[in-house]
Amino acid sequence: MNRKLIILSLVPLALILLLAAYFLFRDTSPPPPSGEKGTSSRVILLENFQQLAGRFNADSNRVRIIALVSPTCPVCGRGFYALQKLLADVPDERLQVYIVMMPIFPEDEKGRGEARAGELRDPRVLFYWDPDRISGNTWKEVLGLDQLAVELYFLYRPGVTWEFDPTAPDFWMRQLSGVIQAPFLDIERLKAEVRRALSETSG
Repeated sequence: MNRKLIILSLVPLALILLLAAYFLFRDTSPPPPSGEKGTSSRVILLENFQQLAGRFNADSNRVRIIALVSPTCPVCGRGFYALQKLLADVPDERLQVYIVMMPIFPEDEKGRGEARAGELRDPRVLFYWDPDRISGNTWKEVLGLDQLAVELYFLYRPGVTWEFDPTAPDFWMRQLSGVIQAPFLDIERLKAEVRRALSETSG
């Protein structure tokens, strides 16, 4: 009986010690921002075109690919696969890819862009979320299109820089219907153009 009484008398003490340990060692850091689930975002919010232009100019010693896509479009999904293959088959550090995602369909949102970014983890890739479709409208004017510039893939050779608006690409391909100024996306041809540009690049 005495033993039981001793054990019972120790229960409140054990509870007090557990509560003290909880308050002493609990994590008091602020929760991560909504939607990031404790990890930093891989998708850069594009608030103005100069964000992209600044990085583009900083990488002027590289061959650069710019893709304008929707994160959920099935056609653009094939474009993501083409870029994955390009990066796998051309493991050259002088290649830089910028994937600019914008809302085209109702379900397009930055969270969908984050999911896409998770599918393509290569240090040579930068992802942007363009909620106001700044890039699509800018290239629409540059290329003289009668519709938003999306589902397009641009190649720029080293040495090209922009002052305000982008220049026309050295080579480009499309998935967008109705655009006849560029050939339809063909991964083998795109790889050939990238390799050709790299072969002309020193370093």
